[in-house]
Amino acid sequence: MSQWQVNNDNSVNTLDAPIDYEIPAARLLERSTRLGKEYYDWPLHMAEKNGST
Repeated sequence: MSQWQVNNDNSVNTLDAPIDYEIPAARLLERSTRLGKEYYDWPLHMAEKNGST
């Protein structure tokens, strides 16, 4: 499992790998429902994008 860090310039990176990914600050609070539970979108998106769980 990766740990993510949000920087002041709205970039997001993992603490355990040198990967940078820019996410607009306005999107950080977007949510979606999966399997009847509400989740923040960006961690799920990043997990799917990087193939991590």
